[in-house]
Amino acid sequence: ADYFFSHSDLIGLLKLLLFNINININIMFSIFRKGLKGVHRSSCLPLGFRTMFSNPVPRKLDEVMYLKKILKKDRKEIISIWNKFLHDKEAVIPSSLTADEYHTLQNRSKDCPIFIYPIYRGNTDQYFMMVSQFVDNLVLMTDLESYRKNPLGASPWMVITFYNELIKAKDLILYRADLTTDHASLSKEEVINTIALFKHFYQSADNTEPAKWLLQFNKAPNEFDF
Repeated sequence: ADYFFSHSDLIGLLKLLLFNINININIMFSIFRKGLKGVHRSSCLPLGFRTMFSNPVPRKLDEVMYLKKILKKDRKEIISIWNKFLHDKEAVIPSSLTADEYHTLQNRSKDCPIFIYPIYRGNTDQYFMMVSQFVDNLVLMTDLESYRKNPLGASPWMVITFYNELIKAKDLILYRADLTTDHASLSKEEVINTIALFKHFYQSADNTEPAKWLLQFNKAPNEFDF
């Protein structure tokens, strides 16, 4: 498919990014956009699954955990309980954020609800694109090619659900990334890589390269041209 591409330079750069090594994001994107001619931010709006999607997991933490009991634990214990609870579930990635991390993410999502990510597929030595959109306390993600084929009926491949009930008492946001039945061949490693890139952009500081790319994609789409 035309959304797959394999530039050796991009492979090296993206691997560095995923291992938290500081690289120039502009260089990375200048390389991968050569393989994505014709992809434009305007082709990503509106995401059809905004109105057609039903969340596969509970939206409230008290539907998952006993809050009265969990509030008696300290922050570190709660994170450990959360991770152990979801660790053995094959299609779920659990994690957590601090209040500051969550506020940064939420504030950025108001101006930049949508973005795209190049995801490395090791067994083919190629990349494919994922699209994300914020909807309330969810982040819905699907692959760009599926969306381009059916903009009004694209189904999420992955859903990230944030639980903010412990933010005041424990300075803690629990979240889970769930693969849906429409995730096709998305591997757990690809899910982890997608979340890493998502956090890299949405938790970046103001005036950094990742923040500028988000703003350009959402506010100046004509300038965001692959």
